[in-house]
Amino acid sequence: MKLLGLPKLALIKGESDLIDKWVSSWVSEMMHANWKTPANLIDHFPAVIITEDESYLFSILETGIAIKLQIAFAQGIAIITELTKKS
Repeated sequence: MKLLGLPKLALIKGESDLIDKWVSSWVSEMMHANWKTPANLIDHFPAVIITEDESYLFSILETGIAIKLQIAFAQGIAIITELTKKS
């Protein structure tokens, strides 16, 4: 899957070694994924949250930070649209 919006992840780079490792692994998984449907994604990431606008939220450990992603499954493209952080 082509992953766009990677520069947005720079906002959390260096917050902690655990976050950096998690994000690195997540990016690798996203780039090597070949999901054709939302069900394929949910099978791989059962904790993903689907929002009302059909985005996908991936929580980063127990940090309160999540990566919001839009996915065009047919085209094999995922776009990081924002990072959310609970205050």
